[in-house]
Amino acid sequence: MGGSKRCVLVALASVTMLAFLLYLTVPPLDTYVGDIHVMSSPPAAVPRLDTYKDRLAWISHQCKKLGLTAVAKSLAFEPGLNVYSAPKHKLVFCAIPKITSTTWKRALIALEMAPPGSKADMQQFNVLPKNYPHTDSKVGKYVQRLSTIKDSRQKAAILSNADTKFMFVRHPFTRLLSAYRDKIADDAGDIGFRKWYLSEISKHVGWQHAGGKISTSVSFVQFLNNVFRTPTERFDIHWARMVDVCNPCVINYDFVGKQESMRNDSAELLRRTGLAESIDFPVRNATYKKATSSDDVTLMRTYYKKVPLYLARQLHAKYEADFLLFNYTFPDELFA
Repeated sequence: MGGSKRCVLVALASVTMLAFLLYLTVPPLDTYVGDIHVMSSPPAAVPRLDTYKDRLAWISHQCKKLGLTAVAKSLAFEPGLNVYSAPKHKLVFCAIPKITSTTWKRALIALEMAPPGSKADMQQFNVLPKNYPHTDSKVGKYVQRLSTIKDSRQKAAILSNADTKFMFVRHPFTRLLSAYRDKIADDAGDIGFRKWYLSEISKHVGWQHAGGKISTSVSFVQFLNNVFRTPTERFDIHWARMVDVCNPCVINYDFVGKQESMRNDSAELLRRTGLAESIDFPVRNATYKKATSSDDVTLMRTYYKKVPLYLARQLHAKYEADFLLFNYTFPDELFA
C-alpha cells in the first residue's frame, strides 16, 4: 500500500513539473496589425544588465534569437548608415542621431586634429559653422564615413583593425519624442528640416493652420502615425531603428553606452581607450530647453498621454528589435 502511494505521488509530481515546463515554453498569444507583429503584452521583466560586458552579451544573445546573425558577413556588406572611422586613434563610432551623436563626432574630430601630446580643443566648434561636423567634404580627412569608401576590403580592414568600436543607444520612445521636438514641432530648431518634412507628411496625414512663416503644424500623434505607416527601410535617419543605423548583429562593437547614463558611460569609454586626459568631453546640461530625457516623466507624459495605447503598441512592435537588443521595456507608466 505504501508503495502505491509513493507511485501516485511521483506521478503527480511529474505531471506538475510537465505543466510548469509547458507554461514556460508556450509563447503568449500575440496579434498582428497588417504585417506588423504586435506583442500581446510587453515582457513582464527584462534582466537588469549592470556591466558593459553584459550589454554586449545580451545583444549577441538577442541577435542569435532573432536570427539577425544570419546576415552574410562578407566584404560586400554595408557597415551601417552612419559608421565613422577615426584612424589616428583606431576608433570606429556609429553615430545615431538624437543620441549625442554630434557631440561625439566633434570629440573625435578634435582628437584627430590635436597634435601628439596636446589636449583636444572642443572650443573650436563654438566658432565653426554649426553643420561643420556633418559635412563629409570638410571633416573626411579626420573622421571618415565608411559608406563613402568604395573598396569593400578597405572597409573590412578598418573594422577589423580598430582598437575600439563603439555606439550609444537610447530608449526608442524617448528618441522619437526628441526627434519630434527638435525637428518637427512648431518651435523646432531645425527650420529647414521642418519645412521639408511638412511637405512630405502632408501627403499622408491632415494638418492644421499654425500661422507664422511656416503655415502648417504637425502634432506628435500625427508624427507617430506617419512613422508607423512608413516602412522601416524608408525611415529618416533621425528616427531610423538603431539596429539599422549601426548593424550591431554584424559589427562586433566593443562598447555600447546608453543616453540614460551618458556621463558615466562616456567617462568609462574614455578611460578604456586611454583618452580620459586627452579631452574634456562635454555633457549637455539637463536644463537645456530642448533636452528630452526618459527620466523626465512629466515631459514624457505631457506628450504621450495624447497617444492612443494601440498606436504605442504598434510602435513598440515596429521598433521591437531595438527594444530587445538594447534591453528596453514598454513604458507602461506613460499610459497608466
